[in-house]
Formats: sequence, structure tokens, C-alpha cells
Amino acid sequence: MAERRWLLLAVCLLAACGEEKDERGLTVLPDMHYTPALESQDAGVAELRQRDPQGREVVRVVHYPAQLAPPDGAVARDRALAPPEVGDLAAARALRNPLLPTAAVLQQGQRDYLSYCAPCHGRNGKAATSALAPHFSGIPDLAAPGLIVKPEGELYHIISRGRGRMPDFAAQIPPPERWALVHFVRLQAIAASSDEELARLEAQAAGDPQAADAQRALAEARRLRRALGSAGEGWEFRPEPPPEPEWRRPQWPLPEGPR
Repeated sequence: MAERRWLLLAVCLLAACGEEKDERGLTVLPDMHYTPALESQDAGVAELRQRDPQGREVVRVVHYPAQLAPPDGAVARDRALAPPEVGDLAAARALRNPLLPTAAVLQQGQRDYLSYCAPCHGRNGKAATSALAPHFSGIPDLAAPGLIVKPEGELYHIISRGRGRMPDFAAQIPPPERWALVHFVRLQAIAASSDEELARLEAQAAGDPQAADAQRALAEARRLRRALGSAGEGWEFRPEPPPEPEWRRPQWPLPEGPR
């Protein structure tokens, strides 16, 4: 009996070994080895059983993309629920930013700003310092004080739909990251504005009975300016200076010994 067990074990081991290293031979758990998952660009196949006008059963093969859209109302993990998209600018002005201006949100906005906005509007929000300034005129400054009182929903709408020569970035920047970019752009304008400019905007908003949103934005700007002043003037959220060319400052130590 013992010899038969050893013989059966040897047969199983030989059956599990393939001729090539990439062959598994005997598959113990086929459901784990051959998963039903599809690649992102593959197409799934489904059979639909229907009946023709004569009442006969017909099997129709349907191909569908594996990269299906998520269900309505689904929120990705570690993502904040963004307000619904709006088509017109007037409705967008009523939107409120669902994100809080935390350090992580501002740093995410800074990364997107340096990737998509800095080539035209400058790394510091000054269009005159951008790479495209010598070739295009009329690019607005994003460090202007007037940007502080502009509705957040309007900034979000411009990023999503574009304006004038500016293209839309709806395909490149997801909605939560667009709201993070709105926070960073406003913070950049707050950091670049002086107390006198904020006081002038506050005086203009005080004389307008319909400027409640502007007054709220300026109060938030005052609070953020105090926070920036206690945290090093907000340099941790401002764009980093451009790197120096390698010919000005060597990046690697020179080899020792005679040359």
C-alpha cells in the first residue's frame, strides 16, 4: 500500500512538471490561474437569445468594451464627491468648492498648475514670465487680486470648458483635481496681493449689496493670509524656482586625480 502511495505521488509530480519553465503542467486551482478579468482595451463577448418575427430563437453575439463607465453616483476611493457638471456659466457661478484647502489639496493643485497652467500663465501666476509670453499677447495674470473675488464655480467652469484661446482640460484633469486647482489658483492670488489691494476689494464689496460671495471670499483670503504668514509666507505651496542649467552648477562631483 505504501509503495502505491509513493508511486501515485511521483506520477502527480511528473504530471505537474512541464517541458518548458513557463508551463505549469497540472493546474491545482484553475479559477485563480485563469482569471475572468479583461484588459482595459479588450472587448467582452455576450450571447443574447432573442426571437425573430417568425418566433424562432436567434442567438446574437454582442461585443462590449471592457472599460465600462462606472454606475451613476459612484465615487472612487479617496476621492471627494464633486458637484454635478453644469453647461452654462451662469449656473456654474453658483457652485461651491466641495474640497477644503488642506495641504494635500493645495499640493495637488500646485502639481496640476505646473503641468497645465504654468506654460501660459507663468510659474508664479505672472503671464509675462511664461514661456509663451514672447509669442502670445493678452494672456491674463492668475496672480491678480481680482481673481480672489471671482466665483469658484466660474474658475471651475473655465478649467472644464475653456475660454477664448484657452482649451478645456476636462479630459486631462478629473473633477476633484479641478477643484484642487481652483484652491491653489486663488491661494496664489492671495499670496501675491498686498494688504492695500485686499482693503480696496473689501471697500468695493462693502458698497455692493449683492456682493455677499465676494465678502465671504475676502474674509477667507484674510484668514489664509494670516495662515501663510505663520507658515513661511506660503512658499510650500508656491511653484518651485526653475532648475539651474547643468553647465552653471555641476550635478555630479568631478573625478579625483589628474585630468
